[in-house]
Amino acid sequence: MQHRTTIHLPSIGSLLRHAWRPLCESTFVPLALFWVLFTQAGFDAGLYAALAWSIAALLSRVVRRQPVPAVLVLSAVLLTARTVVGLLTGTRSSTSCSPPCRTSCSRCCW
Repeated sequence: MQHRTTIHLPSIGSLLRHAWRPLCESTFVPLALFWVLFTQAGFDAGLYAALAWSIAALLSRVVRRQPVPAVLVLSAVLLTARTVVGLLTGTRSSTSCSPPCRTSCSRCCW
């Protein structure tokens, strides 16, 4: 006779409340900063603002000795790489790497 294991997952609301802050810190705020500064001050200003936010969010977590979400580390590393490549090559297309390139970079990080 087989015994079945039942796994009880938390509600969707609970999951979203738990994931909201890390997702905002790592994705939505850098995107909004990039877009506003890109439209107002130019491409380089948008890149610098998004990168500065990501690094500041990462460092504030480390300094306050709070857990650093993996999505924040991953987005900061990938945003740093894309910013460096974009500024070195001077082309906008290099900052939007293809999905296989992003997947390879993320696998190297972990």
